[in-house]
Amino acid sequence: MSETGQAKPYRIALVLLVILILYNIGTGLIVKKVGIPGIFEVEFADKPASQLPAESQPKTQTPPETQGQTETKLQQPTSWQSAQPPALPASTFPPVPGMFWMAYPNIWYGPYYGYFLAWDRGGGFYVWDPYRGQLSYPDPYVQVQRNTWLRLTNSPFNICVEGATGNVFGQYSPY
Repeated sequence: MSETGQAKPYRIALVLLVILILYNIGTGLIVKKVGIPGIFEVEFADKPASQLPAESQPKTQTPPETQGQTETKLQQPTSWQSAQPPALPASTFPPVPGMFWMAYPNIWYGPYYGYFLAWDRGGGFYVWDPYRGQLSYPDPYVQVQRNTWLRLTNSPFNICVEGATGNVFGQYSPY
């Protein structure tokens, strides 16, 4: 008699676990761990590979091509998504201390003490702030003033677009 009383809670827990697993499979809900940490845990996998979006390029996420949408959401920068700036190109633009060339769009350039900088060919700049995430500075008509250093507000970066060649430059300047 005492064995049936003790087995009942285990059966209830097992039935609840099976229901949770079936619910997870049926709805596609992603639950990574269920249970009491360190005592009893059940771990589920993420979505199956067939449900994951295909990666177009491992380095960046391309901007959506919808008309009227002015903001691009780049992925959070990691070591394989960011690039160290290449050597400055030969140009007529006068260099300033700490300036770097951002040769390609939609690539995070950095890290600069946890901050990254990127630009979009369609217009606009993006700063990765380690405390606030991605900050967008849209310029949908590509009208940023040429040959002038401009401060991106609430960020440690200045940017400049060269008028003759269209080269984009950045400068990390926290003050």
